[in-house]
Amino acid sequence: MKKGLRIALFSVLGFLVLLFTGLQIALNSKLVTGAVDKFAEENIDGTLRYSRLRVSLLGSFPGVRLTLDSLSVTYPTERFASFYNRPFLAGRFSARGRGEAADTLLRFDRLSVSVNPWGLPGGRIEVGEACVDGFSAFVHRFDAETSNLDILKFMAPSDTVSEAGASGSTPLISVGKLSLGERTSIVYTDAPSLLRACVDMDGFAVGAGFKMSDGDMYLRDAQLRMDSLSVYGIASADTLDLGVGKFELREDAPDKFTLDFSALARLGTAAAGRLELPAEIRGSVLFSKHSDRLSLGADGLTAQIAYLPLNLEGSAEVYPDSVVIDATAGLVACSVEKVLREYADKVLPVAAGFSTDALLTADISADGVYSRGRMPAVSACLRIPASATVYLPDSLRLEHAVDIDADLSPAGRLKADIHQLDLSVPGLDLSFGGGADELLGKDPLYRVSADARADVERLLSLLPGKDSLDIEHAEGDVHLTLDARARQSELKDFRFAQTDIKGALESRHLHLKMPSDSIEACVYNAGVRLDSRLSGLDLNADFDSVFFYKGAGLTARVRKIFNEAHISKVEQDGAVLPRIEVSTAGERVFFKSGSSRYAASGANVSAAVQKLAARQEHRHRRPRHRHGGEFDFADIDISLDSSIVKYLRNWSASGHIKADSGFFASPMLPLRTRLTALHADFDDEKIDIDTIGVKCGTSDVNLSGTMYGVKHSLIHKSMIQTSLNLDSRRLNVNEFLSAVLVGRENAAEVATEDENDESFVTDTLADARVDLHKFPIFVVPANLDVNVGLTADRVDFSDPRIGPVYSGIKIKDRTMQLTSTYITTELGKIYLDAFYATRSKHDISAGVNLNLSQMSAGEIIRLLPAVDSLMPVLKAFDGKLSCDISATAQIDTNRNVVIPTLDGLVRLSGRDLRVTNTGQFGKVANLLLFKKKETLDIDNMNVDALIHDSRIEVFPFVLGADKYRFALRGTQGFDKSMFYHLSVLKAPFPILFGINIYGTAGHTKVSLGRPKYHDGTVPVFTRQLDTVQINLAKSIRDIFDRGVESVMRHNESAVGTLDLRSLVEDPLQASQEGLDDATMQKYAEMADEFAVQQEVQEQQDELDAEVSAALNSTSEDMTRMMKEYEASIKDRRFDRWLRKSRKK
Repeated sequence: MKKGLRIALFSVLGFLVLLFTGLQIALNSKLVTGAVDKFAEENIDGTLRYSRLRVSLLGSFPGVRLTLDSLSVTYPTERFASFYNRPFLAGRFSARGRGEAADTLLRFDRLSVSVNPWGLPGGRIEVGEACVDGFSAFVHRFDAETSNLDILKFMAPSDTVSEAGASGSTPLISVGKLSLGERTSIVYTDAPSLLRACVDMDGFAVGAGFKMSDGDMYLRDAQLRMDSLSVYGIASADTLDLGVGKFELREDAPDKFTLDFSALARLGTAAAGRLELPAEIRGSVLFSKHSDRLSLGADGLTAQIAYLPLNLEGSAEVYPDSVVIDATAGLVACSVEKVLREYADKVLPVAAGFSTDALLTADISADGVYSRGRMPAVSACLRIPASATVYLPDSLRLEHAVDIDADLSPAGRLKADIHQLDLSVPGLDLSFGGGADELLGKDPLYRVSADARADVERLLSLLPGKDSLDIEHAEGDVHLTLDARARQSELKDFRFAQTDIKGALESRHLHLKMPSDSIEACVYNAGVRLDSRLSGLDLNADFDSVFFYKGAGLTARVRKIFNEAHISKVEQDGAVLPRIEVSTAGERVFFKSGSSRYAASGANVSAAVQKLAARQEHRHRRPRHRHGGEFDFADIDISLDSSIVKYLRNWSASGHIKADSGFFASPMLPLRTRLTALHADFDDEKIDIDTIGVKCGTSDVNLSGTMYGVKHSLIHKSMIQTSLNLDSRRLNVNEFLSAVLVGRENAAEVATEDENDESFVTDTLADARVDLHKFPIFVVPANLDVNVGLTADRVDFSDPRIGPVYSGIKIKDRTMQLTSTYITTELGKIYLDAFYATRSKHDISAGVNLNLSQMSAGEIIRLLPAVDSLMPVLKAFDGKLSCDISATAQIDTNRNVVIPTLDGLVRLSGRDLRVTNTGQFGKVANLLLFKKKETLDIDNMNVDALIHDSRIEVFPFVLGADKYRFALRGTQGFDKSMFYHLSVLKAPFPILFGINIYGTAGHTKVSLGRPKYHDGTVPVFTRQLDTVQINLAKSIRDIFDRGVESVMRHNESAVGTLDLRSLVEDPLQASQEGLDDATMQKYAEMADEFAVQQEVQEQQDELDAEVSAALNSTSEDMTRMMKEYEASIKDRRFDRWLRKSRKK
């Protein structure tokens, strides 16, 4: 029995030996090498070479060891030769792995793998050991579609997946040990991304109990060791040279690994040059993979990366939909100086100028669950203990200390606290603290506490680049304090129920000089205070004095100025909008621009501005004024810059302006000008002027009224509507216009440096007379709609003294209108309605309805010189007259009347007049044989004349003088031609005749003729003249309703019609018929006899007068008196005249 067992046992052993021997021989035969070669032929588009393939069943029993020596995979050199010729692959990256006939993809000296074949039937892959010696790989990606890896066919992407691979569970895979022997080298290039890299490694070994199945991964007894690792790479213009000095990882306990790593990376960058990044990591890490989570952790893990000392402590459980974390990471006492010197100097050149002893400590921790909708509790802190930073070029030292914390709760509430933020440099000390609660919420709470003190002179002297600021000198002190606790909602709404804000800014003295702009500014005893209250913020700013200078041309000074402001928000149209209320009061304000000076005392301005709702911003916009034409330059344009206009569009303003007194002085107006009062209220729609009082030279003005449309005009040139009342005790127009002319001529000669120089200013210009021809024609602005009520006790204009004056002035559509104008002058009284329109250079129109009463002819001509041209005979009259002129005309740009367009009426009347025997009247008087030849007394006169078609038509009128009664009719042209007819209706002699006066001015002739109105009947046109005059007067008053063109056309038509009617009904040429010879003989005889009688009577009257005078003055004897009488009646002159008369 025993013998049989032995035989069976030895038989089995022998069979096994024979089986293993057979398998060993079979596995090392050409059967296996053939299979490898076949695999290579099918899967490698190149050449696979190896020196020996061995399979050992006994050396690793029960495993099987496969050993492959001197393996290489190559491909023909010419296959990718065109790519290798490109500059990108030049140098060390292309030379390695290349040969004359073939290039190498990969090679190794020996590959040894130990596999347990007994687990394969059970679906387990167990690798006991894998070792590669002398491994090299040369991988090149030439473009997006071409790589030398393309020779490995099995690496090509496949669109199909085997059914076996698509279903079933993942096999159990376990690895015992993996090692790379000496001389491991990998070269990789990627042309599309311009990346080139070379990796050299020695002594790499990994040992672990590694198992993975169905998503679970187990790692036991893991160890990793690397003797050296070198990586060199180039990406675009940057390079990397990495050397790993030590890399050791070992498992000390289940799932706990000890890590010891040290490396040095050298970077070469185009931007920063060469940088060294050392790295050391030591400590314990935790790692385990489970079916439902990945567990990670760190225990005392410290790192020094790029001179940043870091630590990490804690754990994290990573689930598919969440992370459970409890960890803390920190930066511990990092030397900022070391980081600056190693990196900042190269990346940021300006950093080279700084040095610091600051140590930066920062921590961040998280505890809780992170997932969709959930946050862990997170806290962070940043601390810099008291330290200093020095700016080396200027030895500027900044002392600082920082302590800041922040916490984020799982509910998403973020809280931040600034426990300390202190900064100090020479000239500035700042201490800041505060915090915020619920920063991520809808209504955060902010806390601020700040205190700052500055010495401006010291601070400026230490500022880097102070020369570029162009500040020659600065001195003074500033102290700022602020304490605030406020909710964001209350800051937004400016309703501070739970908010407390208090702040102050104080300065005893500030002085600044900037030479390039010639600017100098000074502020004394300034104080600004900020306080919150329920309705908003109060701001108060007080200055004892403020001075500002810009060269010699600009000066501003303010004394004792007090400012208050209140900032709030109000609800309007469903929106909460900001509102700012400000007020300022100054004891005295002075401003000088060039040679002009402005000053005000007791100035007070208060205003409120309100943000408009979005739909209100354009509500009050008016159409922009568009007139166009040659006179646009005369329009009033006060529009502001677009940077200011955008605020005017979106904000509404209202307020009050007040000034007790002030003055203005300028060489352009060398009259002493004073502001006596200013009170006005304003809002978006209007400015209400309670009073503006101005004295200029001997003139004074008090103005009140309302102005509309000013805001729109500030936005863009627009219509300005004004209704004003102007009162004055005296308006010296002569003085004012003369001063303007003097200013034009002498303004450039006045020095601007001495602000106290007022030698160019005078209290009055005595005996000033205005020459309007020195002024350009006045153009009425098109964008004014003005109504002015004028009352002046005295007006000095031209020669006559005028006053009082009452007038209504209206300006609109480039037209000025005067209505109900009453003027009292030293010459007489004037009533006036008129208009003046300047629509274009070729359309300047004027119209007047003028009444002058109780004036002499000379005074009328003095007041209206044009009347002398219209009626030259008028200057022969002596006595008080009344004159009506109603006319319209066009005017050229030299202020001359365009005669063909002059249409109107002239009406003269007077009582107890006297006509002097001069000029043409002397000739007429001789023909009429007046009793007194030097003058003619006229009891009553009413003369009507019509102006049309460049001539004056004098309508028939009757006047009485002494024992005479005449009818007069005539015409006179503006070419100086004339023709007048006088009919003698009543005389002290029986013959009635007519006198014709004709010719041109200076060359007239007088002749006798038949009387045109011999029967005493004179045509009367009074009703028609009254109608024309009344209609024109009404048209002038209604000029803005009827229009200038319509009024001009209607008046021309009415005057022309009347002129034509008068010529038809009373043709003037009929009076030119002369006297016959018999009548002339009879007139001569009658004249001879009448002349003798007249002369004798005159002599008798003169002698009677002399006798009476003698009797009353002396008691001379009668004998002498009789002799004198006898001698007197024998006067030789009388004898000669008598003989001459008889002979004739």
